Amino acid sequence: MGFFSKTGSILNTIGTWVKVAAKPIVETVKQVSKWVHDVAEVTDAHLEGKEIVFNKEKADVKTKTVDTFSDDRPDFLGESDNKIIAKIKESERALIKLDKTNIKDHHRLSLQIEVMELVISSQTFNRFANNIRLHEANLQIHYQTIVNTLGLVNDLNRQRLGLKATIKQLNQVIYILQKGKVDNDNHLQMIQNIDLDIKPGSISIAKAYEAFSNTRNILIDEIQSFLEHIRDQELKVRKIREYSENVPEKQRAIESWIDRKIIPLLERTEKQSEELLSSVRSIPLLEKKNTDKIKELSSEESEYKFDE
Repeated sequence: MGFFSKTGSILNTIGTWVKVAAKPIVETVKQVSKWVHDVAEVTDAHLEGKEIVFNKEKADVKTKTVDTFSDDRPDFLGESDNKIIAKIKESERALIKLDKTNIKDHHRLSLQIEVMELVISSQTFNRFANNIRLHEANLQIHYQTIVNTLGLVNDLNRQRLGLKATIKQLNQVIYILQKGKVDNDNHLQMIQNIDLDIKPGSISIAKAYEAFSNTRNILIDEIQSFLEHIRDQELKVRKIREYSENVPEKQRAIESWIDRKIIPLLERTEKQSEELLSSVRSIPLLEKKNTDKIKELSSEESEYKFDE
């Protein structure tokens, strides 16, 4: 029996997989590095919206408050009919003005809330970036562990076979010398009871490969979740554009911010994320029949022997 199968084909299969997976893994690492930098730029661009909606807001509110409540309440006692009618109309105009001011303040406040929700939501981009960078680093670690373990197994196999051949030759020489009746008090002993086989479970590629496969899947899930978040962000941006129409003094600045920074950066990041997702998916996995053999022959019940 071979280390992973009677013919040792699984070792060769893993070796082939290691070579094939190397290129897409390197490409993924490069993409993640650039992607993380660009995501940070998107997050920073969102902060400009906060400055737009809150710029001089306090001064505006204070001025409007003074103007709105500067009129005295009408005094109908002792007034003539004409004066009373004039006061009533004046009060009606003040109420209409106050109502319009309240509506305007409501629209302004609604816009502020929507922009702040967008800015806060963009901070989540950094969490996604950190998670994806962490999973990508773990993917490299698990891959390198497989490479190292495979190399260790091959090295041990060669060394074990060499030791066995050496012991066999020495025993033949000892046997010949014994046949020649060397001094019986100092005769050479045959080399025996030396265990050169790897103990069950002492070296396992199965666990390292399982960790690699799981990390790859987690990385895919995280990128997909990020894409959903970007699309949700784009919907929020459209909503803010609509809200800005009710706040004329802010509309031009808001639309400029959206068209100049937010939409282009979100579209770029969405495209880059889709390319990154495609890159991670291109990292190959072993076929199930091979992973099943690895798990079976890596269990404690398996017998680890090398082809001689």
